[in-house]
Amino acid sequence: MIISVTGGKGGIGKTIGCLAMAYHAAQARLRTLLVDADFGLSNIGILLNLERRHSVEDVLERNVSLADAFMDSRYGFSVLPSAYAGKVSLAMRDNVTSQVKDTFNELRTMFDVVIVDAGTGIHSSVLNLNHSSDHTIVMSSLDPHSVTDSYAQIKLMSLNQDMTSKLDLVITRSSSPKEATKTAESIISVATKHIGVVPHYLGFIPEDDVLANAVLNRNLSKMFSQNCLAHQAWCQISHKLIGEKNLIKNMDTSTHVRRDPDEGTSQAV
Repeated sequence: MIISVTGGKGGIGKTIGCLAMAYHAAQARLRTLLVDADFGLSNIGILLNLERRHSVEDVLERNVSLADAFMDSRYGFSVLPSAYAGKVSLAMRDNVTSQVKDTFNELRTMFDVVIVDAGTGIHSSVLNLNHSSDHTIVMSSLDPHSVTDSYAQIKLMSLNQDMTSKLDLVITRSSSPKEATKTAESIISVATKHIGVVPHYLGFIPEDDVLANAVLNRNLSKMFSQNCLAHQAWCQISHKLIGEKNLIKNMDTSTHVRRDPDEGTSQAV
């Protein structure tokens, strides 16, 4: 299963959501890959402190094979990183649809779950990634500009008939379920009325000081902890999207020991 995560505007927690879902799937013993396709920004590589050799841009340009580009996240899942800012690549051009589809088809044979940080906005590179995925999560905050931009993105994606049944919606940075549900219902109502598309509302991500501090200090172990409400919300969304049966059947119910790469200690999980 390939899940792309996108949104109308940046700064909505998209990359953090991708990391959380990849971690959750990996903990369930699913072969998991996280693809940083927010081309040129390399946020995932920065958060994971990766020293990349190759990038997703190199793969799409056919400069390296997929196997040579994968990296170990140290959290149980593999990573296909993006290049640093400034690299002008084929990935940002309009004619990469076939390359993306071929790459995604190959990834489906190698992994159970592929999470794609697909960037934001309506650039053709973002739409190509979303069209080629099995599911697309559109994220929006409560901000009116974010809501409007997310609807515009849904409208453009709906022009591809294959997209209409695989669009999902997540509301971020909400202080209450009521506010989040109201915002989601607004987007769904407009989309249903004007373009005949009904995105599936997966849930909301709360404001979380633990998450904010973990990201500021690049301490992913704290971000993945039980104390992080935002991470737990993403875990629930993973269950809904990936499927509880798929997660549970791969879960090792016995206690195992995982090394904490940030703190150099081992802990039972």
